Formats: sequence, C-alpha cells, structure tokens
Amino acid sequence: MSLKNFCENHKGVRRSIVVVMSLWISAAVGVGLYRLTELTAESNTFLLAVLGLLSVPIGFYFHTRGKE
Repeated sequence: MSLKNFCENHKGVRRSIVVVMSLWISAAVGVGLYRLTELTAESNTFLLAVLGLLSVPIGFYFHTRGKE
C-alpha cells in the first residue's frame, strides 16, 4: 500500500487526531494560565470552555472538508 492510499483510507483518523490535539492544547493553555496566574476554579472553568468553543470551527472544518 502506498502512502497516498494509506492517507486516503485514514482521512477520518487524521481529522479526529487534529480535533483531539486542538482540545488538548486548549486544556494545556488553560491549566498553564491557571497555575501561572492563580485563577480561581470558576475563572479557569470559563476559560477552558471558551478555548474549547474556539476549537469547534477547526473540528467542523475537518468534518465537512471534501463533502459537497
């Protein structure tokens, strides 16, 4: 199996990995800001929710890419 065929057969896996990684990055940024700035738990929860919502368009793009 060539690399091109492998990539074509695993498009959904690549999209899922990108979405999961963007959510992990959002969580890491939130935890880092929480520890550096000593945010309260409520502020940190709100920050993580906002970062998670900002990641939604990335997931939507990869979910709908190529479907027309």
